[in-house]
Amino acid sequence: MNKIKVFLLLTVMITGGQYFDVFGQTQGQPTGAKLSFVCSTFGMVVTHNAYPDATHTTFSRITFNSATSPWTVVDHPICTIPYIVNATAYNPADGFIYAFVVSSSTQFLRIDSLGNFDVLTAVADPDAQGSAYKGACCNTNNFLYLTANGATDNQIFYIDLSAPLTTGTNAGKYPIITMTPNLSFQTGLPDIVWNPANNTIYGVEGGGATVNGQNGKVVKIALSADGKTITSSSRLALPTGTTGNDTDANYSFAGVYINFDGSSNIGSMYGISNNDFSLWNYSLETGQRTHITKAMAVTANDAASCPYLQSDISVTKRDSLIGLWPGEKAHYTVVVSNLGPAIVYNMNIVDSVPAGIPPTNITYTAAVTGGATTMVVGQQNGAINDIISLSPGETVTYRVDLIVPSNYDKSTNGGLLVNKVRAIPDKLTVDPNLLNNSDYDADRVALPILPVNPDVRIDIHK
Repeated sequence: MNKIKVFLLLTVMITGGQYFDVFGQTQGQPTGAKLSFVCSTFGMVVTHNAYPDATHTTFSRITFNSATSPWTVVDHPICTIPYIVNATAYNPADGFIYAFVVSSSTQFLRIDSLGNFDVLTAVADPDAQGSAYKGACCNTNNFLYLTANGATDNQIFYIDLSAPLTTGTNAGKYPIITMTPNLSFQTGLPDIVWNPANNTIYGVEGGGATVNGQNGKVVKIALSADGKTITSSSRLALPTGTTGNDTDANYSFAGVYINFDGSSNIGSMYGISNNDFSLWNYSLETGQRTHITKAMAVTANDAASCPYLQSDISVTKRDSLIGLWPGEKAHYTVVVSNLGPAIVYNMNIVDSVPAGIPPTNITYTAAVTGGATTMVVGQQNGAINDIISLSPGETVTYRVDLIVPSNYDKSTNGGLLVNKVRAIPDKLTVDPNLLNNSDYDADRVALPILPVNPDVRIDIHK
């Protein structure tokens, strides 16, 4: 019996006893409720295809204990579905796994951690060379990337999981789009993984494909900012001790995932070989590989990688005064810093309008260091609700001016003008120190009185 395992190092969690429905509703636990997979710190999920029989796939979370030598592996079955699937991917945008039915170019599934699933239909791209798909990964934009099931190919495809067709005979179906340009070489990628640190897809050349002299090389596919086009494609160096020919070893790494293990700012790639079921580590900078341990005793595997980033985000907020009078202007400086070690994408910065202050009385600008990005252009009014990305060591600084209205009600909030800012990382980022993710400034607003009897100005910080 042919068995394929899809390995996921994902932790399944229920928050507050509620179940998240695939259509975005939170409910008590009705029949068919969907419970999303939740990323752990070291992760992928693995599928066991054709297990327990030739018509089912079992999903498992596997854990590696790196404190032992060699690493020990534990298999944690999660759920079973009545389909044989391939091209398995975890979607960090909604927490579900997507997988194509084996030998189908149009039928794919959306699967939750309870084994509930929706059968979805894709519309094949007429330019597609493959009749089915074998490698898959997702980014945070709801894009499902695919590699064809042919021996070799120079195309990558994607499906926008948030945009099914709405009209015509294909309404409700999902278009499969061929990415442009094509790769600069023919390749055979059994599995692919998206790296959030540099918006790049990686895989290992091989998997039965005859790419003479290239098998075992790491393939690197850089994406545009919107994820819709390929900006470059290349191979890293051949691993030391290999020749790149099919006769070396079976480089069918059908289960690969990224882990930010401190080896570099872009992490490294781990893969489970279909040949000897060993876990290998690949450098994403040099292409060199290291054998880690024996993995699972199955004849094939597929993986749904769980992208994971860890960074300490720091936020500070200060003003130029020790107190405020009605009619006076305060100048605040908000600094958001990434203390590392990983890059942070799509972080929400929220600085609400304080009680008693009209939004038109607030103006702000934003400045960045290095390659950090912000959505703020020029001078804006009102609350800050920005989306930023920044690498370790980079900052985004907001200059905020606030005018206290002359008719400000001194009794508002006990006479304190409280101005708070928060940094909210996206779901791919785990912050080990949440205590510095927000800050506030509180100024006592006093009525103007004679200088001979000045009201005390009080400035309070977090």
